[in-house]
Amino acid sequence: MGMLRHWYNGYNFLGPDKVYNPFDILLFFKNQQYGNYWFESATPSFLVTLLRREHFYLPSLEHIEVDEGMLAGFDLVRILPETVLFQAGYLTISRVEEFATGQRILTLDFPNQEVRVSLNKLMTSTSRQDVRSPW
Repeated sequence: MGMLRHWYNGYNFLGPDKVYNPFDILLFFKNQQYGNYWFESATPSFLVTLLRREHFYLPSLEHIEVDEGMLAGFDLVRILPETVLFQAGYLTISRVEEFATGQRILTLDFPNQEVRVSLNKLMTSTSRQDVRSPW
């Protein structure tokens, strides 16, 4: 059960409990093996383009502190990678700190191992595809 939790649990919506990804759990039981089920259900090309354009360093996605208002952004011209990653489910809230009445700082992290590994693999594979041979 610990491995299942490590791979598919971890989404948090400002409550005390973390949530499993139901799509992953259903496919895990159907296939009887761990896999990147949710991540493989769609190709996040927009996200990859945004992360590359902003020169985002993937290890820096751990423990990101953001103002709560940043996560509600919908301006597609100036959207922040952190906002897209949160809204698309690649990051989740791991901690909330209220520093003044009504003003909170949220710490974002990968929700689980599936998302961490899959996003790293995707960014690595697309980086390799962009390398052109000089010959």
